[in-house]
Amino acid sequence: MKLSIITINYNNAEGLRKTLASVAAQTYADIEHIIVDGGSTDGSVEVIREYEQSLTSRLSPSGVPDKVRDFVGCSLASRLKWLSEPDKGIYNAMNKGIEIALGKFGVTDDHHSMPLASRLSPDSLSDYIQILNSGDILAAADVTERMMAALAQQVRGEEHPMMQASSGTPLRLEVKGKESSKAETDASSPLASRLSPIENGPAIFYGNMTKVNAAGKVVGKSGYTEYSLRQFYSSTLNHDCAYIRRDLFEEYGLYDEDLKIVSDWKWYLQAIGLGMVKPEYVDIDVTIFDDGGISETNLALRNAERRKVLEELLPPAVLWDYDTHAFEMEQMKRLRRWHLYGLVYFLERVCFKMEKWFCKR
Repeated sequence: MKLSIITINYNNAEGLRKTLASVAAQTYADIEHIIVDGGSTDGSVEVIREYEQSLTSRLSPSGVPDKVRDFVGCSLASRLKWLSEPDKGIYNAMNKGIEIALGKFGVTDDHHSMPLASRLSPDSLSDYIQILNSGDILAAADVTERMMAALAQQVRGEEHPMMQASSGTPLRLEVKGKESSKAETDASSPLASRLSPIENGPAIFYGNMTKVNAAGKVVGKSGYTEYSLRQFYSSTLNHDCAYIRRDLFEEYGLYDEDLKIVSDWKWYLQAIGLGMVKPEYVDIDVTIFDDGGISETNLALRNAERRKVLEELLPPAVLWDYDTHAFEMEQMKRLRRWHLYGLVYFLERVCFKMEKWFCKR
């Protein structure tokens, strides 16, 4: 299976250097790396050129790798696409990268984006898209290989020991209305050869994200959680540790460029919270996230934009319910987690009986 990693950058040369190094170190070969720079003036373009040169230098004069271990770097060099031009903001840059991954846009020789006269063949496109912003890094050199191996297992209908669906139950692939067994979907079977990852793989496949501050200190970690409308009312799914199947951007559209910092949350809200998409989780540390992003430092704008989106997408009665009871639901969830719900239930029953007794008087 193929993966497109999209990296957006604007005047963050040092952060970009770390991100590119983590991609270059990957042991998985079938990666397309799309870099979208917003016309940086801080040396970012030079960093990209160095990155490109470091990949192509692994080739010998005959055009083949000098060493077997350089095969991955050579493959990445052949699938590296980068552009540097002004954009209209973070999500405009992300959308440029997505449209390149979807085969709608290409890159000129002078590294500008251009619409293609005809779309590329689906067979030449990546199956999944990951957005890894400048400053964020992949957690280990083999993380992409492990994630793609877990994906391949699921496409074959096998259970992965670290994988679970949002319901918390083991994942099994259903083919043509029935659950397929491991024997039926063995890699060598005729059925497996007919299965297309883009059609049979999970819609969104995600792992863990570690959050670090400017000093490099770990300040948080996200992993498995239940994703529901209640969850997206106040939270989100982190995009840097998620693999999104490319056809979802056809079905749910690109990111809303009118929003400054919560468009990826809005997209998830529409696809998962209000749509039919079911994210699936695997317990693999995928990325290390730079805590200095705009959505982490401008909480007032983030909250204002989220409120605007909620008022646009949710019916007033539903929104009123969540405004009124979402915090109480979080409290109950926390009490259950600490096995204190029984005490609360007992107190509620006592109050109920007292109310009935007073009403009879």
